Amino acid sequence: MGDPFTIAAIATIGAGVAIKTYSANEANDARIQALKMREQQESIAGKEKSLQRTTQLMKIISTQEAQAGARGVSVSSPSFQAIGEESFNQWAQDERTDAMNTEMSREAYQGEIHGLRTANTMNIFGAVTDFGSSVLTPFAQTKLGQNQSLASNILQPDTEDEKLKKQQPLVIKKGL
Repeated sequence: MGDPFTIAAIATIGAGVAIKTYSANEANDARIQALKMREQQESIAGKEKSLQRTTQLMKIISTQEAQAGARGVSVSSPSFQAIGEESFNQWAQDERTDAMNTEMSREAYQGEIHGLRTANTMNIFGAVTDFGSSVLTPFAQTKLGQNQSLASNILQPDTEDEKLKKQQPLVIKKGL
């Protein structure tokens, strides 16, 4: 098996890549939650606006009916019906416009959320790639003077000479 330095280096690289990936995914998850919250708030605001618009339409129609009654015009007369229909058509057009805007906004939020979820998945694949690249990139100098990767340093068995050297006691020679 490889030396402890190599194992420690691989473990450190793995931990660094894992922390970087976890942090990026947590940030994306927080952004997803914020987008969902904003989408929900906009939906509620749109419903409130629709309710206000409907209330306003009802007030307009009531006012029109009161004015028609004061003038002696029947609410079933064609002219009164035309005025009421115009008010209703404006209300309906505003409702359709808001509904389309709300749907486009919802789709934009959903697209951004989907993009962040995809980024989370890609972060994981990227982490595996980063780890593999770091471990397999040649940068460690071997005893034979060749560049090799950390992984090959672990996987490469010691030669018989190296095994013997490890078994011999260390002898310190004193100088002259």
